[in-house]
Amino acid sequence: MKKELVPDEQGIALAILFVLGNASIYGLGARAGKDLWLAFLLAMALASPFILMYARVRSMIYDKSLSEGLEHLYGKWASRFFGLGYAAYFWRLACYVSGGLASFSQSISLNNTPQSVIVLLPLIFAIWAAKLGVETLARFASIFVRGVLFFLVVMFVLLLTTLDFTEFRPVLYDGFKPVFIGALELIDFPLTETVVLFGLFDVFASRKSPYKIYLPGALIAAFFLLSMSCASLATIGAQKYMNNFYPIFVATSRINLGGAITRLEAVVGLIFILGAIFKVSVLILASAKALAIGLRIKNYRHLVTPLALAVIAGSQWFVKSVMGIQLTATKTIDSVDFTFQVLLPFVVWVIAEIKMFRLRKKGKFQ
Repeated sequence: MKKELVPDEQGIALAILFVLGNASIYGLGARAGKDLWLAFLLAMALASPFILMYARVRSMIYDKSLSEGLEHLYGKWASRFFGLGYAAYFWRLACYVSGGLASFSQSISLNNTPQSVIVLLPLIFAIWAAKLGVETLARFASIFVRGVLFFLVVMFVLLLTTLDFTEFRPVLYDGFKPVFIGALELIDFPLTETVVLFGLFDVFASRKSPYKIYLPGALIAAFFLLSMSCASLATIGAQKYMNNFYPIFVATSRINLGGAITRLEAVVGLIFILGAIFKVSVLILASAKALAIGLRIKNYRHLVTPLALAVIAGSQWFVKSVMGIQLTATKTIDSVDFTFQVLLPFVVWVIAEIKMFRLRKKGKFQ
């Protein structure tokens, strides 16, 4: 198949939109309470080495497709097991995102609509988008992300009229433990979910491209989430931020400028819905590519539709209620996420460094 090349600027836009995705309304890092801003900063610092690790491994095979690169580094059978494992993990994430989208839709308006029906409509778009490939998704992201960031800035500016900065004081009143736990929440979701980008791109413009895409994209998205989350906490209070399923949605509903500008929570809801659909498209595409590696299928597009349809059942299996998706979004450490976001990438990185060291000694790698 033709290798798809994504320019660095479009890759950054895709990374930003992927991280923002379905994270734009949840109570991220809620366990940190009043020290939410510290938890965000700590999470960004702690997650950066892992994101750089993903970029490092991908930079070693920047000029090869993922299947060629993995086979070059780890051999045929190891790369197949790698592909099958991550295909299942990416599909699982797609089920959670789809289930979260359905739960949100049922909570605000479609309470009598079956979850399978709500999930089916976005999946039709996701199938179409995934079959177009990563180049098309990146071009779409480069346009769409500008509108998303613009509206988030507008929401933040409007929230400034409702802020109560005493909600952030006193600093570290409950000690450092809640900050650390809140940071672990943020690392698990959404920061180290950027491991999905490892399996998304085919080839890069240069060896430095993964570094230019992964880390800046994740940190820019994290900065916007930090701003909106802290503004929401200062608007509704730390206790309500921790107890609400969708605190950012609730906070923006309080914006009222003379009765002329109100009901802006609809904009936040729309950003969440579109971001979630985009994220599902990326996850299905990444899952199809990984499964194609595992099954040794040349054209991953043949796998997109079956995987997407399986998400309908999976979303109902993994997500039982709004509370369930909230617990998933705000969990501290999940064994499956830890395995695929930290443990396996670390093992892959160590093996890759050893292999590259041996190849350099033989003069076969520059």
